[in-house]
Amino acid sequence: MTDETRTAPRTPRTTRTSTRFLLAVAAIGVAGGLLNIGNAYFFNVVAVAMPALAGLGTGVYTLPVVVAQAATRRAGAAVLASLIAGLTQAPFVPGGIGSVASYLIIGVLIEAVFAIARYRVWRPWLHYVATLVVVVFYSVFWGAYWNLPSLALPMQIAIPGVLLVTQLAFTWLGLVIAGRLARTGVLRGLRRDTAATPAAPNAPEAPEGTPDGQVAQ
Repeated sequence: MTDETRTAPRTPRTTRTSTRFLLAVAAIGVAGGLLNIGNAYFFNVVAVAMPALAGLGTGVYTLPVVVAQAATRRAGAAVLASLIAGLTQAPFVPGGIGSVASYLIIGVLIEAVFAIARYRVWRPWLHYVATLVVVVFYSVFWGAYWNLPSLALPMQIAIPGVLLVTQLAFTWLGLVIAGRLARTGVLRGLRRDTAATPAAPNAPEAPEGTPDGQVAQ
């Protein structure tokens, strides 16, 4: 072995992981933004013509955020995915750059729930709790926008009801997609453990390249 080989600098593992994290979240965000181009037009039409069904157009906004958060289980994933998704679709949708705010609101709300849990809980139920926070926020916002109390009772039920069902359905879909991504192995060494409590002190890390929770043979 030559001196040159022995002294060749190695890329720190944390740097490699951070790069993989950014690339993974960026790919998810871009895919979500592209998916929303047609959906943004659908949402604008439905929101004007049939406000009761406006919630049907909200799921695509949440999908990349859930996928990124569930797939990587890392701080900042939700906000970063929402920002990239918003910027990706902005040049092609009626709202333009202003539409990025719709994504960021969802990203920040979902991120906040996991931040409150100190990024230690990654169970599916917490993703649904985060989704409910989004539903409550938009139910209040839309209630004020459409003056919900002045509408007929069926409309008062349908507007938040359709929003709730859609958001829960797309959260489920996002978790399914994230799970399948994890099973492919592309997130190995990147995805955090699902444990709700921190690891025991001085516990050795699982060797890179082994599945979570399994001992290398």
